Amino acid sequence: MSHALITHMRQLAKQHDWTGLLALESDTYSLTEPKDRAWGLHLLGCAHWNLSRDAFDLSQAVRYARAAVKLDFLGGRVPKVLGIRLVTLGKYTEGRRILQDWLSHFTMWEPEAQADLPHVQYSLGYAARYEGHFRQAQLWYATALAEFSQAGNTEWTILTSCALVQVEARMGLIDQAKAVFATIPEGTEHEGYRLKAMTELLAAMARRHEDFDISEALAAGEAASSALFAHNDDDPWELAELHLLLADLQFQAGNYAEKEVHLALAMDVFRLSPRQDLYKAACLLLDHDGKEVPA
Repeated sequence: MSHALITHMRQLAKQHDWTGLLALESDTYSLTEPKDRAWGLHLLGCAHWNLSRDAFDLSQAVRYARAAVKLDFLGGRVPKVLGIRLVTLGKYTEGRRILQDWLSHFTMWEPEAQADLPHVQYSLGYAARYEGHFRQAQLWYATALAEFSQAGNTEWTILTSCALVQVEARMGLIDQAKAVFATIPEGTEHEGYRLKAMTELLAAMARRHEDFDISEALAAGEAASSALFAHNDDDPWELAELHLLLADLQFQAGNYAEKEVHLALAMDVFRLSPRQDLYKAACLLLDHDGKEVPA
């Protein structure tokens, strides 16, 4: 019975039937074999994470992953998922530690888990980037980019290229950033990220050359903002970061009123973005009086 339930749950996960999975939540608690129970908890966590209707879903997804990893690593699947979720929620130190440990045991994992290597590398780059460790971020992003490209994963090749351009631009590595940017196709569903990368690159060029026309960076930034606003729920950090950059550029250009407009927009993203609010609330649920609430 236990194996039949897990088989059914795995089929639902492959079909992305997350609501169907959650309907089996109470049945999962009856599983007694450690590996079966680990599978059940892991799959329920995936359902909560993908639905993420409220902060409880996000925090519960982390709790289920924590509970699962104590029972069985499931061939490397669970620690990888736990680490990536923690990084996404901004718990960088713990998430990075888990992902680096996952990498150190890479040869032990099942092929299905090993196939997610570039996502682990990307997450490590993401953590380093938002903690301001740009050299580390550059190395992780570049490594992930090579893996995504080799695997033919077009979507993540584009997203990682955009991230790498922004990091290299912040580091002042203009020629390297230009070379990566030249590989990013125009007009895809990720155009907002490409335009944001362009803004970072043009801004870096303006910082290097005092006579560089900063209006090009501002125009690219406004276009990026329009494109990213359409996907505000997906990645509020990118949108807020963009408007902080535009505020700085307007200040450099002496446009102080426009600077304040962009600062206000960045603050609106931090305060009002649904996804941002979910992340903040989820972290509070995960850290109640210094002790994480168990699943």
